[in-house]
Amino acid sequence: MDELRAIKEAVKPSEIIYVADSMQGQEALSVAKTFHDTVGLTGAILTKMDGDTRGGVALSIKEAIGIPIKYIGVGEKLEDLDQFYPDRIAQRILGLGDLQSLIEKAEQVISEEDAQAMTYKMLRGEFDLNDLKKNITFIMNMGPMDKVLSMLPGVGAQLKNVKVDKSVFKRIIAIVDSMTPAERSNPNILNLSRKQRVAKGSGTTVSDVNKLLKQYQDMKKTIKKLKNQKSPFGGLGLPF
Repeated sequence: MDELRAIKEAVKPSEIIYVADSMQGQEALSVAKTFHDTVGLTGAILTKMDGDTRGGVALSIKEAIGIPIKYIGVGEKLEDLDQFYPDRIAQRILGLGDLQSLIEKAEQVISEEDAQAMTYKMLRGEFDLNDLKKNITFIMNMGPMDKVLSMLPGVGAQLKNVKVDKSVFKRIIAIVDSMTPAERSNPNILNLSRKQRVAKGSGTTVSDVNKLLKQYQDMKKTIKKLKNQKSPFGGLGLPF
């Protein structure tokens, strides 16, 4: 603590931020208070917010010490450091998900214009395997699927110990990439010999190709059912 005081006097930092392990719970509070009494903290960062913890320690640090929460860590990379929003943490504590953060992540990987173009293409019944690949790529770029799904209201708790296998998405992309442009635009032309060629080129089986085609047809049926529905947010009732 004496060394910290000496560093503060020599460097005169504009910020002194305490990094709190959110999984420590209330234990982190007493440690933060000791540092605050010694050097005077100006803020805190909560780490491991991508784990099971809901972030209740944020309320304690703000109430007991009076310092603001600057950022939260939701992963191990620099881009996993997110700005802290009190209302979103409150929703998380109450198990209501975090739709706003989910929307922001989506906006980072797809522009509003591209999203609208994709939506209108779906509504016109022109959704092909190229579009399916684009959708999967967008989802993969949003980060680990378990984290993305945990932001949905009522879903996080149910998927607490569920890990989504990203290799499934990679397999779908490999199958689509092994098709010709004509096959992607019109999968109905895929006969047995074409499917065998696609399976060989993607390192999969004909059964995998058939499974993907069935999922694609099921998606088209779902979109057809949803296109005349309105979502509670005033927009189209589409999954993306």
